[in-house]
Amino acid sequence: MTTLQLAPLPGATPALAPLFQHVVLAIDFGSASLAAARWATTNVARRAHAILSHVIPLRERVGDAISAVEPGHEEFTERRPTLLGGLEGFAATLELASARAVLRIGQPSRCLSALANDGAASLLVLGRRSDANRKRVGEPNVIERLARRVTTSVLVVPEGVSQPPTHVVAAVDDSAFAPAVLGAARWLARLHACPLTVLHVLQPAAGAYDRVMRSGRRALPDGRSAARTPSLPALRTMTRRLVELVAADASRDDVRFEVAVGDPTSEIVGTALGRGAPLVVVGQRGADGAPAGSLGSVTRELLTRAPLAVVSVGV
Repeated sequence: MTTLQLAPLPGATPALAPLFQHVVLAIDFGSASLAAARWATTNVARRAHAILSHVIPLRERVGDAISAVEPGHEEFTERRPTLLGGLEGFAATLELASARAVLRIGQPSRCLSALANDGAASLLVLGRRSDANRKRVGEPNVIERLARRVTTSVLVVPEGVSQPPTHVVAAVDDSAFAPAVLGAARWLARLHACPLTVLHVLQPAAGAYDRVMRSGRRALPDGRSAARTPSLPALRTMTRRLVELVAADASRDDVRFEVAVGDPTSEIVGTALGRGAPLVVVGQRGADGAPAGSLGSVTRELLTRAPLAVVSVGV
């Protein structure tokens, strides 16, 4: 790993204006979603204008049977006041500028993405249960589908995360998302008065940013294969690119810059967990030219599996 310490740049530190003013909090009344909403409004979106939304699937399991739930269904009519009251009661326990409770029926990812996109939200907050990767009732991969469909930033807080961030890690690459990722990460680091690490991971293969699949290994005389490591010019080029990116923001912040070689997801998680109670900031997509509406593979793994809070910055 190569580490550079950037000296403070001249100039006054700008005022810390709110970054996430309008948020959508996805609430299923489970412990993970409730804890995520509380953590987000305490540590990321303080005094925000929030929509607290609960989505009832069109079809839900009742015992061993699957029953349809529709807006005019008698069961829904009976449950509606209780659910809205629960959302409003929970909102009253949060430090918000304003709150609105919204109840929807349908596919969770479609309903929540519509709320976030149509309401011009700046952040969508999701909790992730500790057993989220196990087979369970309900729409699979809600987090991944939402992250693909929304144009806003997404914050995923795994169950068990409770401490405020003590270090912010901005995982950047040579994509168009890099300036936005760095901006959000720097804002969060200032908010918590904590260190900021800007991390780039080079995969041990040639053509890491080429969408055409290429082998990252070369054959040895005995038929075995060995991973290729990036060349020194590639390391120097990426280092210079990211130093220029950091230096473009003329503030007085001290920024730690690291370049690692290896599997991006593993290196990002390993670096972050070595910093205490981290918050990771990434872009929605990488530098491989993926089309809008898609989700980068590294971002997908971080949002759905990483044992730490992750912000995926949208466009």
